[in-house]
Amino acid sequence: MVFISKSMGTVVAGEVDRKRQLPVKHIFLTSVIETVPFINSTDRIVIYGSADSLFGDEALQQIAPQHSHGIIEIPRSGSWTGDRQR
Repeated sequence: MVFISKSMGTVVAGEVDRKRQLPVKHIFLTSVIETVPFINSTDRIVIYGSADSLFGDEALQQIAPQHSHGIIEIPRSGSWTGDRQR
């Protein structure tokens, strides 16, 4: 089973996985900092934009080194709120 979630939905998907303990793989798009505990504890890929104001250096620093694989940064791209470097 694969959960594809975006923004605050990444937190919801992580919570559902934690509570249901299903064999799930996650694709977290445009995560928020509250998603970090799930990034550190699930089988997942994280895709975020380098200009995203909701998921940046603070969130990345909280990701445990052993969970830093599968994190993909899209240069000069922001969240759905329109964050963007020109």
